[in-house]
Amino acid sequence: MHTRQEGGCTLPKNPTLAHTLVTDRTQQHIATTASRRTRHASDFLPAVRFMIDAGFHPDAGPTTLRLAHALAVRMHRSRDGHIPYSLERTCAQLGLGRSTVAKHAKILRELGLLAWAQHGTRANALPHRDHPRAGYRPTATLYAPCTPPVYDQAMGHRTRGTGYTARLTGRTRPPRTTRKIRRPWTPSVTSNPSTGHVTDDRTTKNPARSAATNPPTSSAPTPRTPTRTPRRPRRSPAKVQADIALAAQVRPRVPWTQRLPLRRLAFALRPMIDAGLDAAAIAAELAAWAWSWPRTWRPSDIAGYLLGQLNKGRGLPASRDTCGCGCGGRAQATPPNSAFAAAFATLAAAGPKLASNDPDQVPADFTTRRELLLWKRQRDRDIQADILASLRQAGERQQRRALAQLPFAQWLEAVEDRSTWYLPHPAEPGAWVSPSP
Repeated sequence: MHTRQEGGCTLPKNPTLAHTLVTDRTQQHIATTASRRTRHASDFLPAVRFMIDAGFHPDAGPTTLRLAHALAVRMHRSRDGHIPYSLERTCAQLGLGRSTVAKHAKILRELGLLAWAQHGTRANALPHRDHPRAGYRPTATLYAPCTPPVYDQAMGHRTRGTGYTARLTGRTRPPRTTRKIRRPWTPSVTSNPSTGHVTDDRTTKNPARSAATNPPTSSAPTPRTPTRTPRRPRRSPAKVQADIALAAQVRPRVPWTQRLPLRRLAFALRPMIDAGLDAAAIAAELAAWAWSWPRTWRPSDIAGYLLGQLNKGRGLPASRDTCGCGCGGRAQATPPNSAFAAAFATLAAAGPKLASNDPDQVPADFTTRRELLLWKRQRDRDIQADILASLRQAGERQQRRALAQLPFAQWLEAVEDRSTWYLPHPAEPGAWVSPSP
């Protein structure tokens, strides 16, 4: 490693990397440069320090780094990171002469760290942007900060494309080293042929520990075999689609789950789905959870709350088998005898047959897709009508409770107000409407 002195600063040279200075001015533009575009000062300044410390340019030094810092503070003003460069203002900012600033700007261009985005000129003057009537001003030089290919090579960067439009895609992986496996320490033991006593070298310094914890006949510790948690089988796409369809039936029935996307809700409900519960049973269980909550409380993380409660076993059926008599109850310690099973079957056959009122049960006599779509639309209208009827009934009950709690004078005033009266609907006996004034 060779070093050189400039201004009291020792700069190392790296002979393993090769870089050709860009001395041709036609190769110092963004359309012709071989360097990669850089938009942030946090990426530009490390490349400047590397190129200077590597000694690729004989005249680069601390002054070049000062100029790079002065230019980097202006990069955030442009979306592309372009730097407006004014020679007079830069000289006043750094306290240097014109020739010195121009020399080190040329060094940065030859190192591939700067490229021209626009040449400045005094002849082609433009109106002032903020004050058009104040006269004309010359166009400014725009520099585009860049990263040379040798810097990406030294840092192990992976790029896609060439030149100014190349993109950084990642970092080259270092060579994989062999992983060290920690093995249990096996002590060396020695035996005395005359007495047959076995001595452990771990306890020779502490005889009390040897007598208390390591008996003479103890063998070497058995190495433990690491246990791995078995991975769950992957869910097939058809099963995931069925879970999402079931979640679409559950979500409208449970208000506190309606902010959760269907895919996340289906994933959170997998324990209940795998337990064999249908949409009606899941909706009834989740709706019952909210009965004990405060009036304004709702879980902020709905999926996390569901998974946490289901992991505790809440809402899942018992793991014991059902009763063998056909009643659907849990199995008891003493199974029923044949006489009880026969009596239960007789009563079940003689009892009334309950019709299935599941709104999601698709009739089996549909032959065309149009009939199915019409049935779904009618089912949605029926569900909406049931919800509105329930809301109306709840409003009536709430109003009656409020009237019952009023003093007599306020109650009489409220009763005389016709807007609080409700009359039965002529077409729907179960519905109530407010009469028009």
